Amino acid sequence: MFSTATRNFVEEIDDGSLIPVSSLIDSDKLVPLSLVVKRKRFWIWQKPKYLPTDFTLSDVLTGDTPLTPVVVKTDFLKYQGTFGDNKSGNFESNLVAVNLKVEGKDTSKLQSSFGSLKKEEVDVQKLLRDSKDKLLDMSHCLMQQTREKTREVFGVVKERIVTTQPCSVIEEVQQGGQLEELLSFCGPKSTQVSVKENSSLHKDSNVSLEIPAHTVIAYCIIELEIKLNGHYELCLMSDTLGGFEVDGPVKKSLVGVPGAHDDTPKKSCFQRELEKLSGHFQLLSVLSAVTRSSLLQLLKTTMEDREAVSVLESVLDQMCTGKTADLGEVKEANQMQTVQAILDLLEHSDSSPTPSLLSDS
Repeated sequence: MFSTATRNFVEEIDDGSLIPVSSLIDSDKLVPLSLVVKRKRFWIWQKPKYLPTDFTLSDVLTGDTPLTPVVVKTDFLKYQGTFGDNKSGNFESNLVAVNLKVEGKDTSKLQSSFGSLKKEEVDVQKLLRDSKDKLLDMSHCLMQQTREKTREVFGVVKERIVTTQPCSVIEEVQQGGQLEELLSFCGPKSTQVSVKENSSLHKDSNVSLEIPAHTVIAYCIIELEIKLNGHYELCLMSDTLGGFEVDGPVKKSLVGVPGAHDDTPKKSCFQRELEKLSGHFQLLSVLSAVTRSSLLQLLKTTMEDREAVSVLESVLDQMCTGKTADLGEVKEANQMQTVQAILDLLEHSDSSPTPSLLSDS
């Protein structure tokens, strides 16, 4: 509920740089210059996942002199929003001896009242000066664990949006369904027997969440480009990506930071992302035209439904980590059918002699 409210807030007021806080537990971790792990997801359409840590940038530096950021606080805005969603559907089947009719309706309303908000922003110019002679402790356990995973990069909290007073998030949900069944059959001596059954289900819920003052609801990070020797650079431009330097010649350098040199041709962010995904496109290219067309059509249908995308992401994450896909929590029948159809196509590719689409390569 809290994550839905913060996501709605970010979608209404930001163009893409702000990250919604997904859990109240993470709020206390998101102090200025705290470290956040940005995890790139496996599938093309998935947004990165952001994991706040218990460490700040100073905690993973060598030496005894911590960074002392200057934080500028300003009034941001006053926010109150109400979002509603209505879903309904019906299914009717007429067979030889059975008539079945199913109807369902789901109505929800989410009201968020964050009140007056403040923006806290780190002085980046001072951070650049203070970082000039600093080195990261590459033996720190957090550095080593993150470096081992090629999809993860570090970022530091540059900006955050904070509540100034107690506020609330209220969610009202109404769910209802009806099942009507008519069974007809012939008994002895051509006697016709009919059995009719009606059943209905109705469920209401009203949940109120009280949020304390000084709660972080959204934040912004600067990614870090980390060298093998522990030097780091701040990725100030939106199309400059962070990460760990690999063994061998440096393939790219930071743009916009004093002392950095760029001797390689510039590539757009889009081009770099396409190069990283070339292996996935190669797997798609070996599929038959019919399978490829069916898969892309199913993905297109899924992406039109936010809940279906979340379900598919969860199921695929389970499969990519070696777990059995669990569709038991899927409520909507059409979502389950679409996701199951995608899984069937992927499993078909898994049984072919070509590399599986489910392998994490």
